[in-house]
Amino acid sequence: MKKMIITGGASGIGLATAERCLQEGASVAIADLPGPTAEQVVAGLNARYSGPCFFMSTHVSSTEQADRLTVDTVSAFGRLDGVFNNAGISG
Repeated sequence: MKKMIITGGASGIGLATAERCLQEGASVAIADLPGPTAEQVVAGLNARYSGPCFFMSTHVSSTEQADRLTVDTVSAFGRLDGVFNNAGISG
């Protein structure tokens, strides 16, 4: 089972990628900007798929937050197999 990080994973292409990874049995860490919508999305994913999925509020332009995301994902899953860097610039 693969262990993945998906940035920008709470909506759009990132969410579709997270769903596909979970369908394939992967464990997924979704990194996105904070907000109740992202947490609700992850709760819905966990209700629909058996692969574990968790949300981390992360602004990937911050080296410290990106490092924390990586460390926390490896801590939760035991390893990291891939990253889909889907986060974009808003504004």
